[in-house]
Amino acid sequence: MASRLGLRSVALGYLTLLLGVPVGLVLYRTFEHGLAAPINSLTSADGAHAFWLTLEITAIAVPLNTIFGVATALLLARRNFPGRSFLNGLVDLPFAISPVVVGLALLLVYGRTGWFGGWLADNGIRVIFSTPGMVLATIFVSLPSSYARPSPCSRNWAPTKRKRPRRLAHPPGRPSGASRCRRSAGASPTASCSRSRAPSASSGR
Repeated sequence: MASRLGLRSVALGYLTLLLGVPVGLVLYRTFEHGLAAPINSLTSADGAHAFWLTLEITAIAVPLNTIFGVATALLLARRNFPGRSFLNGLVDLPFAISPVVVGLALLLVYGRTGWFGGWLADNGIRVIFSTPGMVLATIFVSLPSSYARPSPCSRNWAPTKRKRPRRLAHPPGRPSGASRCRRSAGASPTASCSRSRAPSASSGR
């Protein structure tokens, strides 16, 4: 019992130092001079621009990540192809690297002296320190989360492997479970996806 309490105390102390102290310091610095300073910052022109820019980036990144995340989950769950393990590791790459590395990679690729930065600058297209660069960074960082949510339920969409005669084997990609039931009842592929796969993907089941 004492060892468990000691282990819990160490874990809670570590989390407090790692999260509690920085968050407390940020809150202290924010409200150090009262509520007037943060309210003025939020209602200023720069604050309003930051809010609208956040909404704009979200409106672009969320639909794209939803499409790419569900498509990647279906591809990895229902297909065996060369490079499958590489793609799986590539999707989880943002979990393993720092956001600072992501920013550096975007700078090396789309900066003025990067691979495509010079050509883009000559054609009047700016990526770094502008909305396209922020959208790319947001999509890259949040794509694993968009893939991880529908990934478990996409395995339930995959055809079950049963021992059957070769002539009765299901072709790859044939829907199973709830989707197969809806298809057999006459539902179109679009209706089957919107009423069966989309709800299960949104709930992660």
